[in-house]
This record gives sequence, structure tokens and C-alpha cells, in this order.
Amino acid sequence: MEVVTNHQSDSWPDFLPPSQGGSSGQSYNPHYDEEVQRSNYHNQRDRQETNERFWRQASSNVPTQSRPVVTTAIISICFVVWLLQLVVPSFTGDIALNRALSAGQPWRLLTSAFAHGGLAHIACNMLTLWVMGKNLEPLLGRAKFLALYLVSALGGSVCFLLLASPMSFAVGASGAIFGLFGTYAVIYRAMKLPMTSIWTLLGVNLVITLISPGIAWQAHLGGLICGALASALFFYEMKSGKKTAWPGIIVLVIALAALSYVTLRIGF
Repeated sequence: MEVVTNHQSDSWPDFLPPSQGGSSGQSYNPHYDEEVQRSNYHNQRDRQETNERFWRQASSNVPTQSRPVVTTAIISICFVVWLLQLVVPSFTGDIALNRALSAGQPWRLLTSAFAHGGLAHIACNMLTLWVMGKNLEPLLGRAKFLALYLVSALGGSVCFLLLASPMSFAVGASGAIFGLFGTYAVIYRAMKLPMTSIWTLLGVNLVITLISPGIAWQAHLGGLICGALASALFFYEMKSGKKTAWPGIIVLVIALAALSYVTLRIGF
């Protein structure tokens, strides 16, 4: 027997047999199985209605102009910065992330997220940003998507300062992009969808991060965590209607700023 998931009527279809003989000779009670089937059927319907309600609430926040303007702007800035890196060789050192230099130049925590190490690096990151950003930005809205991206980038930089060697340098948007991966994980969780595919995708990317030399896995980890936290705040606001997302984002930014201050000024 299987659950009829496409049945439109509220009444449960009467397809169960009136009786069934068991191997022990005991009589079979069809009402028990019918109740189990009915419960599974209504649980699936409730889950579908919850998902539909979630997306209706989320889509009500989508602006009239749903073009991914912020995503396009970030990609454009990254390519302009990359061209400047090619033309002015010292420019990379002026904006790259490093613990010693960031102590007196804290803007490096964000500027480093717009610089890249080469053509393959920027091409891979910008393609991934475009694929995810063109779907997430219309859903969240431009302001929230920009906040999510910047908070993820900041979280990645803070985690790099905290865990990487003090002499290390880092550039790239990967921390912010991993924050978008975290957002997709939050969406899957909010909709009660199977998490196998998203965990597999995250796992593959994390394994590549760990086994490939020259990749700042610390930034990826920090971006993933902060992106998931920020998006959880936004989606909780969408579902509950409580205006708590922006205050939560402010608290998260303050916490990251305090952690970076302690790391840069005091050290561990």
C-alpha cells in the first residue's frame, strides 16, 4: 500500500481490503492500517501546505524589479578589481587580508573579498555567485541579499584571522559564496526538504577546500556559518512576521567586529 499524494479531496480514498489473513491465523484489523495511512497522508499535505505558505510569505517580500542588480554589481566590482590587480601589481597587497596589516587597516576584512588570485579563481567564484545570486536576490530582496553577502564575507575574514597563520595572506569571494551555500541549507531546512543533496554539495566543496593547497578553508568555514545565521534571521522574519532580522544582523556584525578586534589587538 502507498500514500496517495496527489489526491485532491479531503476524504481518504477507500481502497483498503476489508480483511487480510495473517500468517498466525489472527484476524487482520484494516482500521489500524487505515489510520496509519490517513496520518501519513495528512502529514504530507500539511508539509506541502507549510511549504506553499512559506513561499507565499517569502515572495510577498520580493520587490517589483526582480532583476539581480546587486549580484551583477558585485560581479562587476570583482572584475574591475581584478583588472586593477593586473595593471597595478602592488594593488593586491594593498587590499589583501593579513592579520598584521589588518590591525591598522580593518577595511581589508571586506576589500579582500573583492580581489582574486587569477583568472580561474575569479571565473569559478563569479559563475557560482551568478548561479546562486540570481535566485536568492529576488527572494530575499536587494538590501537583505547585500547584507547577507557582506556579513558572510566579514565572517569568513574574521575566521581566517582567528585560525590561519598570522603571516598568511588571503583574497577571494569564496567566504561570501559559502555563505550563500549556507543560505540554501537554511531554505531546505525551512521547507522540510530532504537534506541529502545540499549536504552532499557542501561536503564535496569542503573536501575540495581541505585537500587543495593554497585555499583558505578558514574563510570558507566562517562564511558558511555566518551566511547560515544571517539567512536564518531573514527567513524566521518571513515566517513569523516579527521584525527581528535587522536587529539580529546588527548584533551579528557587532559580534564579528568584537571578535576581530580581540584577534587583531590582543591575539590568541
